[in-house]
Amino acid sequence: MNDEFDNSNNFPINKDVFNDYDLGSSSPKKKKLNTLIPIILIFIIIIFVSFGSLPFGSDNPQDKTEVVAEQYKVSKKNIPSNLPPEFSPISNYYDIDIIDPEIIGKKIAISLKLTEPVKDNEEPFFYFFDPIYGEWNRLTKALLNLDESVASAEISKLPNNILVVSSPNQVRFLSLNNCIGCDLSIYPKDQSNSIMVGSPDLAGLDDKLTINNLKNNELIDVENFYYGIITNDQRSSEILDYILDDNNRIDEHIQNIISEAKRLNANGIHINYQNVKSKNKKSFSEFIERLNDILMNQSFDSLIVSLPVSSNINDSPYDWNFITEIVDRIWVHPIEDGSKFYKELDAFVASINEQGIASNKLHLVLDSMTKERSLDGINSISRIDALKIATEFSTAIEQKAITPNTPITLNALNLNTLNTGNNQIKWDDISQSVSFRYNLDSSERSVWIQNSFSLRFQLFFAEKNQFGGVVIDTDNVDIQSAIYWELLNKYITTSEVELLKPFEDYVTVSWTATDGEFENNNGKSVTWRAPEKPGVYKLQLNASDGEVFLSTEIMINVVAEKSAVLRINSIRSLLPQINIEKIKILPSPIIIDEKPNVEANNILQVEPIIDLKVIRYQPIPIGPPGPAGN
Repeated sequence: MNDEFDNSNNFPINKDVFNDYDLGSSSPKKKKLNTLIPIILIFIIIIFVSFGSLPFGSDNPQDKTEVVAEQYKVSKKNIPSNLPPEFSPISNYYDIDIIDPEIIGKKIAISLKLTEPVKDNEEPFFYFFDPIYGEWNRLTKALLNLDESVASAEISKLPNNILVVSSPNQVRFLSLNNCIGCDLSIYPKDQSNSIMVGSPDLAGLDDKLTINNLKNNELIDVENFYYGIITNDQRSSEILDYILDDNNRIDEHIQNIISEAKRLNANGIHINYQNVKSKNKKSFSEFIERLNDILMNQSFDSLIVSLPVSSNINDSPYDWNFITEIVDRIWVHPIEDGSKFYKELDAFVASINEQGIASNKLHLVLDSMTKERSLDGINSISRIDALKIATEFSTAIEQKAITPNTPITLNALNLNTLNTGNNQIKWDDISQSVSFRYNLDSSERSVWIQNSFSLRFQLFFAEKNQFGGVVIDTDNVDIQSAIYWELLNKYITTSEVELLKPFEDYVTVSWTATDGEFENNNGKSVTWRAPEKPGVYKLQLNASDGEVFLSTEIMINVVAEKSAVLRINSIRSLLPQINIEKIKILPSPIIIDEKPNVEANNILQVEPIIDLKVIRYQPIPIGPPGPAGN
């Protein structure tokens, strides 16, 4: 180890400090130089031996020859921005100047001398600072030498700066609430635990109280697995009342739970009984206490209990004070109604603060599904389904053929395409999400779209109120939510959340066409005037939630007047075939084809040929989205 590393402000990084990047090929020039140097030295020695003198003792600097092939340089600098409070710097912070371009993108074995020891119950990590976004990013976990004075690791590429910090492996918990059969491989590996939810078979009121035993071939091969039971439907709730009404039944129920958890090699147990009645408040607490006592004596890690959010915990059917003292974690399930989501959570936090309940045991349960409220209640739908609702439209053509300059009326069925009034898509500050309302079957429906912007505000709420972490319900994950995991991984390693609202110009609905002109747009309908030239033209109604664009489109066939009948007969051959297009910016197209229909009374009714295009993109607007504030 080079002891001068931390005492020099500017020097080449050598093999003692940043180890050789031998996983990549060496520079051809260096290979040639390294081969020539011994030959030249031998030749020089032979010459000087022949003349009876050697240069090694010369005091003349001009007599010395030094060849330095630098790969990169470092400069010790001040830390450019405050580290998150969970981090302690344990090395100097260095800017890295890459001199040799051949090392760019190559795997590097790196070592840094530590200036401070790693704190107890913490671990060392390599971090770098991103000056563009002003963020600290984790490179990798560091390994320590025997005397714990040097941190080393292999990294995929050399950053422009580097620092070693001492911090908890996870600052905040990220837990997964998994369904049986859910694919765990698609989720991050950093989660604190994986929860599989099994349903109890509480089959009746005949004293036969058992839980549903999974088949042997359904044994779960996952680490950090908690066996969970859920009884939230009406029938299970009635049977749960029956169990909680008798101590012997409670004991039998506990033994069945533990027996099944042992059979599955679970680390712990998760109880999700959210329909407990107020009359069972005391007996439910006793059930949890007795279950926890047995778990602690049988080498299980811990007990997790799911509870529904309550605006006043004193009126809740659960004894929050008592349960919080007993269990390891409480998963707080917020309501799904976007208009009340934060109102209820704020009241809940005020209530637990009043009671002096520690919030670090609380974990906020989230899912990435969009919510739709109707008279039937609240349902989960995908973001694509929500944007499809926003872009639905219809049209009817009352001529035998569509000829040049023909005006056609297009009717937006759900949203105002001027994006004004009640029926518009917009960012809603109450639900902290992109939202819209529309009418169906003479009743109003509300939609709250979940995306990375709404997730930021949810994470911020958990962090602001010092919750111990968040839980993702993997049984309700939108397929378009890959960016969720980027935000979640940052949250659990730094607890930092950057609040952003979507760029306003992207949260809108609009009409577009490949040719022709739009006239008389009153929000619900618009007139499209066909162009002079015959051909097939695409008309689209577009919508975006600030993160995904989706368009519903129709193909209109414009024909010359003399060949109208001929062109009508061949209209199908002119329409595009169903295919998946490759769009440059991360495409994910979905295409649904509905054929046009010619009705008997010589009126051509054209039903939309719907082509739903989904595009994920990194916004490059006129002005980028900015911080939303608290």
